[in-house]
Amino acid sequence: MSARMEVAEEIIWKRKAWDKSYMKMMENQYDGMTITPSLQKRIIFGFLENETDIHLRPLTKLQQDLYNQQDLV
Repeated sequence: MSARMEVAEEIIWKRKAWDKSYMKMMENQYDGMTITPSLQKRIIFGFLENETDIHLRPLTKLQQDLYNQQDLV
């Protein structure tokens, strides 16, 4: 399996496993720290959310697209 396929598979599985309720729990667990939705995605899914930062990490655009597609499923 190629690296791209592995990354894609991970995003899909993580997106199914960590829903909005998990994100809310994460906010509460790190009480006192500012955990923005963007930082949550970076911690859990491993990509930078900001479109202007896609050049900073390999496969970020692919990860962003897959993450956003999962909202539609």
